[in-house]
Amino acid sequence: MTAYHKKLLRPNETILHIGKLHWRVYLRALGLFLVGAALIGVGGAIQGPPLTIVGFLLLLIAAVLALDAWWRRLTTEIVVTSMRVIWKRNWIAVKTREINLSKIETVDIRQSIFDRLIGAGTVVMVGTGGSWEPLSPVAKPRSLRNAIGAG
Repeated sequence: MTAYHKKLLRPNETILHIGKLHWRVYLRALGLFLVGAALIGVGGAIQGPPLTIVGFLLLLIAAVLALDAWWRRLTTEIVVTSMRVIWKRNWIAVKTREINLSKIETVDIRQSIFDRLIGAGTVVMVGTGGSWEPLSPVAKPRSLRNAIGAG
């Protein structure tokens, strides 16, 4: 799979920063997996088939969520070049957004305490024509913001 942004580079345009989604996208799947595993353990210990069945269903849902998170993380590109910011999501039904660096007024970072501890965050770019949808959860949001400001 060739990087989408490489097809879009203009003459004399250089890549300043390549961002990616944070591993935090897997947390829902992990939480469901842990609950499902606990239900299977409790169901097995007390001979409760309903708990075991619910536990296996939660494990199945967790696997689907983990696969979705993996695919979203794999197919999302966040690239800051010397001229613009490019954001691409998905592979076949591609959704892209681009904004020229000269049109960006501010870049906001939103982080909870947990996000700060694990190095994740939400980046919101506000341009002259309005704001983008938030890029979340971004790994190393300060690096992304600094690259946008340096452009």
